[in-house]
Amino acid sequence: MGGSNTAAQPVYMLLSALIGCETATANFVARQMKFRIRDIRFRLSAWRDERGAISLPLEVTDHIPSQLQVVKGEAVVDTDATQEQLTTLGHHVHKRCPIASMLVNSGCKLDISWVKA
Repeated sequence: MGGSNTAAQPVYMLLSALIGCETATANFVARQMKFRIRDIRFRLSAWRDERGAISLPLEVTDHIPSQLQVVKGEAVVDTDATQEQLTTLGHHVHKRCPIASMLVNSGCKLDISWVKA
């Protein structure tokens, strides 16, 4: 029970999974759209109301949800694709990425812009 608090927080692992999933999905979708991605850099921030996870006493059910409420930022893509193609890519990625889908279905607002490097 407990631990030494030296490992990554689980929420950071979830965000890392989102980045990995969106990267893999983006590469698949880009191939179908007939352009190549050389690199993707994500800059994300996330917000949740900490009271949903750590409010006390435990016996009192709080109305504050514990999940992430907002994930926002941008995916900066090194590619020859146009900005219009990247915007379309982003829409397809958010629909096809299982991690993004789980976050959205949990009530999290996902707001990630896809832009050219």
